[in-house]
Amino acid sequence: MKQFQKINLSCTKIIHPAPGIPESLVQEMFHQSPGVSKEGLGLYISQNLVKIMNGTVQYLRAAKSSSFIILLEFPCSCRPSS
Repeated sequence: MKQFQKINLSCTKIIHPAPGIPESLVQEMFHQSPGVSKEGLGLYISQNLVKIMNGTVQYLRAAKSSSFIILLEFPCSCRPSS
């Protein structure tokens, strides 16, 4: 019988050399609201898909860039150690 162990295999950081997305879109990404924009809906759906995969999305804004950090855990088939 195969044993499965969850391990963090993916940490993706997407960096954009710009001031970032508007605060209203950040709010739409993390909080569902009526009258959401197309962009906000896309971000919200993406964030929820990552959440369904037991992952997280973080948004960081710096002075000259912004980034999304996506952390996902994937099951790994482990062989018994010899």
